[in-house]
Amino acid sequence: MNGANIMTTAIYAPGKEEAQILNKAAIELKTKTWHELIVENVVELVIRTISSIVEMKCVLDVLVLEKYIAQTHH
Repeated sequence: MNGANIMTTAIYAPGKEEAQILNKAAIELKTKTWHELIVENVVELVIRTISSIVEMKCVLDVLVLEKYIAQTHH
């Protein structure tokens, strides 16, 4: 069961160093249930996804604005 928890934590935490994930999971397994670990990591993944989408939207807005300015000033 412990191995499954560690692997699940690794799967749901993209973008972090694998060693850090495994160490963190090993520590958390002593104090948290499997369900708590899954919920926390899914929430973290959702937050990262939303912030990435917001960041991309901001970049697109800037590009559209730059294109508009370029068209209106030529």
